[in-house]
Amino acid sequence: MALAKHYLFPTLEREIAAFGFILAHPARLQIIELLSTFSVLASEQIIDYLPLSQTAVSDHLRYLERAQLIEVAATMFGTSGYRLRKEVYEGYCLELQQFLNRTQGRKVA
Repeated sequence: MALAKHYLFPTLEREIAAFGFILAHPARLQIIELLSTFSVLASEQIIDYLPLSQTAVSDHLRYLERAQLIEVAATMFGTSGYRLRKEVYEGYCLELQQFLNRTQGRKVA
């Protein structure tokens, strides 16, 4: 099996690609939107908003956790839930915006 050669590319491009992977699924986009609206949501609340099984939602939450976009936090009821790490999300958005600005309008030879 061939090995991925991500390490050959600059860090910024790798980070933008990883962020792109996170944004590439509508469930993860909805989770990000939910957590940007509510400060903390329990996983059961997130599951109620999405048309997916508990297992599928848990998988998407795990992807977001690995990307450090969300973290486990206490809800106001004392149970655990998830919170969007806005500083990380905004950092990813800024990197993506800088990349788009840098590449936008370049002419093809």
